[in-house]
Amino acid sequence: DEFGGVSQLGGFLKGCYEFISKDVPVISVFDGDEAGVKERTRLQSYFGKKQIRFESNKDYISVRSGFAIEGLFPDDFISDAMETHPSWFIGGKSVDADDVIEPFKVQDNKKTNLLNFFLEKCRVQPICGWISRWEKVFNVIDSALRDKSESITNKKRTEDTSGNTSAHQAA
Repeated sequence: DEFGGVSQLGGFLKGCYEFISKDVPVISVFDGDEAGVKERTRLQSYFGKKQIRFESNKDYISVRSGFAIEGLFPDDFISDAMETHPSWFIGGKSVDADDVIEPFKVQDNKKTNLLNFFLEKCRVQPICGWISRWEKVFNVIDSALRDKSESITNKKRTEDTSGNTSAHQAA
């Protein structure tokens, strides 16, 4: 099921990030497409004005520049889908001068079809043939979560040893 788009994520973060990020490691993942970039820059401006850190690869992750999350699959998967199911895409297939897939848009009602198409390709190919972009994103998420978790834990230890009462102890 669809949980909403990037603007819903932005609204949630504006309302909650400042508070939940003090106690819970929070990492947001943004598509690298136009909508993702637009919302991410809005949030950077919003949090910047409030002097709340919102840094790339620390507080949020952007996937492949210019692409929605589907762009993390190998270009040959994408090209095959575009050739096999052109009606799933808005505007058709486009490649640059180096024959590299350019950013694309998927019909909203065809995203599940495309995901299933990609997953089937993943099932029949060795993982090393398609994991590269996903692995990079997951490694950055892992690292950011680990760093945030350590930071929160260290801050709580410092508060506990300095005599300050954390919100959890006061409850």
